[in-house]
Order: sequence, then structure tokens, then C-alpha cells
Amino acid sequence: MPAAAEAVRLAEIGYDQGEGGLVLVLEAQRAYAEARAASLDAQLGAAEARAELERAAGGPW
Repeated sequence: MPAAAEAVRLAEIGYDQGEGGLVLVLEAQRAYAEARAASLDAQLGAAEARAELERAAGGPW
């Protein structure tokens, strides 16, 4: 995800300097948002798996 954030930063700099279009900025922002959502989904899945494991093992510990 740091790469996606950097892509947004670079696209915004390019746009501000007149070297890139707004579409590039919006595409970079979309890619960053998708990466962030995927990261949050993975974190949620991990938390749900831990909770299920604790329940199965008679936890919490």
C-alpha cells in the first residue's frame, strides 16, 4: 500500500506542475482506495479467524 500512496503523491505533484492530467490523479486515488479496502478486508478476515480459533479452543487466553 505504500507504493499506491506514493503513486498518488507523484500524480498530484505532476498535476500541480502541469505534467499530468486529472485522470492520472483520480486513477491513482482509486488504486490507493482499492488497496486500502483490500488491506482492511484482510485485517478483518484475520481477526475473524483468530476469534473462531479462540472459540474452538475454548479461549480466550
